[in-house]
Amino acid sequence: MENKEDYKDKVKILKDIKERENIINSYNAFGCLDRENAIHKIQELRIKDSQVGQVTAIKLAQHTIPFEQASDSQIVNELMMQVDILRSELLTNN
Repeated sequence: MENKEDYKDKVKILKDIKERENIINSYNAFGCLDRENAIHKIQELRIKDSQVGQVTAIKLAQHTIPFEQASDSQIVNELMMQVDILRSELLTNN
């Protein structure tokens, strides 16, 4: 039986996934990216989610591009990576 905190955590993760999927789907459908919003979402999750922060730190140690120089597709790829991490968190927390 899951407690209220577990439920709240899952709801937050699902919300984060949905927000990122909306940005990704909009980019894929229309070829337009709200870069400011996408970058904000990336940075926000890097701070508040320890698993995302850890994976990002490892990737940044290997290769880093400032957001200002990143292409739209690179930003979308980062969002997709975050969605994958969040989905794995949901699976491991069940």
